[in-house]
Amino acid sequence: MKSNGKITVSMHPRRIGHANLTVRDLDRSVKFYNLICGIEITGIEHAHGIDAGFLSNGNTHHDVGLVQKAGLPIGLNHFGWEMENELELVQAYRRMEQLGIEAERLTDQGTSRSVYLKAPDGSSHQFYADAIKDWRSVYTGGNVVLHGRPTWAPGDPVPTTDARYQVDPPLRRVDDALAHPAKIGRAVMLTTDMERALSFYTDTAGLEPFYRAPDGSLVCLRGSASSYDLALVADRERDGLERICFEMPNEEEVDLAEKAMRKAGQDIVRRQDDERKRGFVIRDPDGIPVELFRDREVDFGRLRSNVERLAIA
Repeated sequence: MKSNGKITVSMHPRRIGHANLTVRDLDRSVKFYNLICGIEITGIEHAHGIDAGFLSNGNTHHDVGLVQKAGLPIGLNHFGWEMENELELVQAYRRMEQLGIEAERLTDQGTSRSVYLKAPDGSSHQFYADAIKDWRSVYTGGNVVLHGRPTWAPGDPVPTTDARYQVDPPLRRVDDALAHPAKIGRAVMLTTDMERALSFYTDTAGLEPFYRAPDGSLVCLRGSASSYDLALVADRERDGLERICFEMPNEEEVDLAEKAMRKAGQDIVRRQDDERKRGFVIRDPDGIPVELFRDREVDFGRLRSNVERLAIA
């Protein structure tokens, strides 16, 4: 693809598919995302030196992945970006080759095939195309083995144009959990160099910026099938993950979840109830901020202050 007349990688994913986090204690983190956040366990892996958990309410095979492995820093492991099909993924990989860009790694996990890339800030991004539509035949809630497979060679097998994600999949509810989100909604990332970050997320990742604050303090981006997937927030001191955000079905569910959290003694770090959003933020066992939210209608053009702009992130 071309941007301003130049060839770009432009992965052009549909949407954010999942956040994968490196955690100190897998069991503790699985319980948090399952029983506090209300996301169903779809698979647990103990193989090839990997201890991992995968959770989803049906939107995809996992909205959040958790990995416990010695030597990996605690926090964001990678974001997963869902592609339209495998052919588009392979075509973007060929553009990478033209530009002399090397993949961080290439994987075939049976359920999906992936190209991993590093952003300038060091964060990792998985661009994946589902290889099977019935992912619940693999992610049954019990043991799974996704790692340890041979490295994928893009183009082998011949890539398909079939869209193997599910459209409007049936969602599930973890009845005894404190919250009941529908899916991962978006992520918020801090950057000390907005232009460099934007270059990666637009030219390489192929996301579309749909709002940029006049002072450059906030840029909101989306994939081809989403209204909002990522917020980039300018920060003088730190690059990296600020929070992951889970979208609730409606505002009533946000209210009920917040009440249940307070009753259970869960610390509410921040709450929001204004014309932009109804939501609140808690922290997972490793201190990562997790937002449960429902957006309201926002007229981006009318936002006047930095406070207003950052509140929609």
